[in-house]
Amino acid sequence: MSAQTLSKILLGIFFIFIALYAYAAKEKIHGIVGTDDRIVMHQNNWPWSSIGKVIRNDDGYCTGTLIHERYVLTVAHCLYNANTGTPLSPKNLTFYAGVHGTENDGESRIDSIFFSPEYVYNRADETSMFANDWAILKLSSSLPLLPITLSDEPSQSLLNIPSHARVIRAGYSFDRADYLMADSTCHLYGQRDKGRLLIHDCDSTEGDSGSPFFIAHDDKTIEVIGMHVAISKNQKTQHGLAIPASRIKAAIPF
Repeated sequence: MSAQTLSKILLGIFFIFIALYAYAAKEKIHGIVGTDDRIVMHQNNWPWSSIGKVIRNDDGYCTGTLIHERYVLTVAHCLYNANTGTPLSPKNLTFYAGVHGTENDGESRIDSIFFSPEYVYNRADETSMFANDWAILKLSSSLPLLPITLSDEPSQSLLNIPSHARVIRAGYSFDRADYLMADSTCHLYGQRDKGRLLIHDCDSTEGDSGSPFFIAHDDKTIEVIGMHVAISKNQKTQHGLAIPASRIKAAIPF
């Protein structure tokens, strides 16, 4: 093999490497921290069957959790029209529980929306609205599924979860929109806004807003300890933000 031929081969390999690197960078999903640790969960058992998609009539969606046979917890910003800054009508929303491919474990239209009393929709200052970015949807009909209890644990206690207790975040990521994706390798490791928000390193991206954090106790009970609301865009290293479930539970008037 001549030196000229070898040079051409090496140059070709170099350009292939550059192309692959550029493609990988382009395909990097916002909100995935390091290695993508999400796995697909099968919907034929609880608690996964009580997590679902809140779908808008414009085909936009977010994740929701059944916390009562007639109530679903989700993020408030998903329920607003981004162009007008006004809330959507309940009639433009549907909740599908346990979505897995073309199947689901139950569905219902929405009767009414209860927004956090402190929530203000402000796309110009999203960071300030995240701490109150939650809403409760009242279903038109109850679903024959076991709801998931909201935890009473204050935010500080959630930072001291023992290593043997598993923390899991599960939601409907946009890149696998019809399959529940969960990350059980992540942590809650800090607070913001005087404990009104938790900082986490769980893999999460568009579509995962509203997704619950679980903790599985030694006695096998499972409860929602928080809800993912956003990926921080103001730091050199991206991290997720979640509202402690105890704050939401304390503010629900029913």
